[in-house]
Amino acid sequence: MAKAMPAATEERSRRQGPGAARGPNPASAPDGLGFLIVKNGLFWGSIALSGAVLYGTASIFF
Repeated sequence: MAKAMPAATEERSRRQGPGAARGPNPASAPDGLGFLIVKNGLFWGSIALSGAVLYGTASIFF
């Protein structure tokens, strides 16, 4: 015999609907070559900038 769901859980599942347990739609996630180029450019640019700052700081003080 199955247990009855608590009222709060039943209300929440009714409000959210049947597809609410799934995550966001992967089809709406940004993809494509342009997005990858921008994302990688920002990443490697931040790495280069932090390296340049560390090098500049070390060259001033040492």
